[in-house]
Amino acid sequence: MTNLSHNETRYWRQLDLLPPDKLKEPVTIVGTGAVGSFTALCLAKMGFHRLTLWDGDRVNDHNLPNQFFRPEDRGKPKVEALKIGRASCRERV
Repeated sequence: MTNLSHNETRYWRQLDLLPPDKLKEPVTIVGTGAVGSFTALCLAKMGFHRLTLWDGDRVNDHNLPNQFFRPEDRGKPKVEALKIGRASCRERV
């Protein structure tokens, strides 16, 4: 791990799977329910920053047990709720 940039050392465990230059590629996710919400979270934690999310739905109570939303996200558009959730996760990574 000696001659790696900050971004590469931050995500060094995935270098065998994905070269760092791929993190600059845009990714579009259509649908941010059970699969899409966790996919967005995982890609953000991997270092992808150019995510485009499409979903016209709002967060409801029945979304909370199996999707990446918090109770305080109820009533918000799913895309906006994930934008806030991804940002807070990325700050902690």
